[in-house]
Amino acid sequence: DAVLFATGADVAFQNNPGIRADLQQDAISIRDLFAMNFPNRLQTFQRSGQQVLAILEFDLRDGKDRPMQVAGMHYSFDRSRPEGQRIVAADIDPAATYSIAAQAYLVQRGARFFGAAVENWTDTQTEMVDAQIRYTQHQDTVMAPARGRIREVGR
Repeated sequence: DAVLFATGADVAFQNNPGIRADLQQDAISIRDLFAMNFPNRLQTFQRSGQQVLAILEFDLRDGKDRPMQVAGMHYSFDRSRPEGQRIVAADIDPAATYSIAAQAYLVQRGARFFGAAVENWTDTQTEMVDAQIRYTQHQDTVMAPARGRIREVGR
C-alpha cells in the first residue's frame, strides 16, 4: 500500500525475498522499515489487464510456493489447473490499462519476475523505505488488509 501511496500506481508487486524481515506486531519504528527493506528505488510501467493477469500466471510457474506480494488487487489461483489457467478469479479488468509499481530490482529483471522484459519504465526517484515512511506518517494506524489479497483454492 505504501508503494501505491508514493507512486500513484494502480498495482504494486513485491518479491518475497525482497522483504528481509517481517514486521513485528505492535508499534513499528523507522529502524524496522530500514531493517526489512533493501535500498531500492521504485519504478513504474504500464500494462494491460490481460498482461497483469499473465504476470500473475507467470509468477505461479514451476510450483513456486509463495507468489509475489501485491497491492491494488485481489486474486485467487488453483495450482492443480493447467498452466495458463491457474488464475481463477481476479478484480483486474483484462481490457483496462494499469500503472504498475515495483522496486527497480524487479523491473530491471522483468523477464525473471514478470515473464517479459520491462521497457519504457519511469524512475519515481523514491526509495522503498521513503515510501513506507511517508505512508506510515500519513496513516493514524497501519494495519493489514481485512482480507487477504491472494487466495489459493483447490488444495
